[in-house]
Amino acid sequence: MLAVMTKFRNVCAHSDRLFDFRTKDALCDMKIHERLFLPREQGRYVYGKMTCSHS
Repeated sequence: MLAVMTKFRNVCAHSDRLFDFRTKDALCDMKIHERLFLPREQGRYVYGKMTCSHS
């Protein structure tokens, strides 16, 4: 989790565009993903794991 958060932090710190940033790393499934009722495809969350936006 820390590795993914560090990547997003570095994007913000260096004035890059966070709204369209993507990473190949993913966060582990957490309760917050379930509570937010994020859509799933083939058992995997579509949003909220490797992106910062819903685009």
